Amino acid sequence: MMMENIPFFSICLLIGGALQILCFLNIFHQTRKSKQWSTTTGKIRSSELIDFGWNHDSSSKSYRAIVEYQYQVDGEIYSLKKIYYGD
Repeated sequence: MMMENIPFFSICLLIGGALQILCFLNIFHQTRKSKQWSTTTGKIRSSELIDFGWNHDSSSKSYRAIVEYQYQVDGEIYSLKKIYYGD
């Protein structure tokens, strides 16, 4: 009975692995493209550090930075909170 599930789990592992590789390649591609961006100055509009508390499996705490910033490119003003890809 357990041997019948092996093909199903193998297919799930292959699909999951392929999806992870595709996600990695997408982030890698975005990172390479960002090296070609122009530089500009900006202003931090607000910042906050959120404390998620202690991790259950270790003696460390988890935090998340929330930063809102504004910059201008070619006369257009942009206001964002994104500080890394996937945010």
